[in-house]
Amino acid sequence: MLYYGLMAILRNGNWVIISPHFDEVIRIKADRINDQNIFEELKRRGFFGPASPKFSGPEVSLVTLITTGACNLLCIYCFANSGASTIVMPEEVAFAAIRKGIKNASGKKLSIPFFGGEPTLTPDLIRKAVEYAKKAIIGTDVLGVEFSITTNGVMNRSFLEFLMENDFLITISMDGPPIVQDFQRPLKNGDKSSSYAEETVRILTRSGKDFKIRATVTKYSVPYMVDTIEWLHSLGGKKIHFEVISIAGRAAMQTKEERPARPDVHVFTENLKRAITRGGELGVRVINSSFMNLMNPPKEFCDGNTNRRFAVSYTGEVTTCVEVQDKCHPVASQFITGCYDKSTGEIEMNREQRGRACGAKLQIGAINNCSECFAKRICGGGCPVRNFHTTRDSFTVDPYRCQLIKEIMPFIVGLFDKATYGD
Repeated sequence: MLYYGLMAILRNGNWVIISPHFDEVIRIKADRINDQNIFEELKRRGFFGPASPKFSGPEVSLVTLITTGACNLLCIYCFANSGASTIVMPEEVAFAAIRKGIKNASGKKLSIPFFGGEPTLTPDLIRKAVEYAKKAIIGTDVLGVEFSITTNGVMNRSFLEFLMENDFLITISMDGPPIVQDFQRPLKNGDKSSSYAEETVRILTRSGKDFKIRATVTKYSVPYMVDTIEWLHSLGGKKIHFEVISIAGRAAMQTKEERPARPDVHVFTENLKRAITRGGELGVRVINSSFMNLMNPPKEFCDGNTNRRFAVSYTGEVTTCVEVQDKCHPVASQFITGCYDKSTGEIEMNREQRGRACGAKLQIGAINNCSECFAKRICGGGCPVRNFHTTRDSFTVDPYRCQLIKEIMPFIVGLFDKATYGD
């Protein structure tokens, strides 16, 4: 339920409520939840006050460079069908995107994520882009530049060392121990990929570098989620982000009998709970989009919908979604908002289209009933493209996500309650 706009979870005869600034967890006896005196006392104490400054860092502007459509893996579910295209982003497009990012980052920090395909297949371009960005912000009011990369971890040692030397935040797309990784994410030639990716993880661990594993969960891999926590811990990893497969790209192109499937939502939720519990025991942090916004509730789930991020693909298209990399995508008209203009050598955006793409609001439907949902502060409407793949409407929330949030949030809030009050 909602308690004056805040999420309230019934647990052991008490309503458990977390303050907006996340400094306090309270219990209210179930039979006193409507007591006006309790509300007035909480209000007087500042319980409903604004978010605490300790959770608000410097504002960041993002420009993502999707450097190639090529890939050295042939993942069974790739949403971008990576490898179907081998185009590499021209150097002049990357530099133009960085210049546009610098303009958008006035008074802010500039963040440049690299994405693909597999971005480590374009090492020379990335090296040049990093050098260019560092020099280009000199004399501007940009507060600094930071770099990140999402990679499958199959790369040569020298380029990995370059990433570490330049303090890249590294996310490795890797689905778990070999029994999962080698089935879901084989090399392009059909060989196993697990040993290569594991070696990258070991090097990062030995070097003391912070990194995150991003694991896609399918009906096949869902029973291995706890095993994946233990595997990651054995390699020295401390952070993993589980997300359920999106039936798009390569997955959607297969026959219904052959395509990888989403696990039943109840099965995924129970395995996620077990993974979180085991992670807590081993010191491995577990993330999922159903609750990752709990401490910083968003107005929109996606940064692309809030004008904080744009991406430029290897084709020179400007997009608000890293999945929508060219005009062939079924919702390209909604997410592609500009392109590289060869005549000017700059990134040009269609302001009207950008406004439509970023100004769309979550549609309140009978299926979702979002206005009455206890979790509406942390949902943000879900991923627009994932919504599209399941509801055929980018701004109608995927019912799978709704059910997942409703099943996992009592468990998550219960962890906070237990940490604060004990059992």
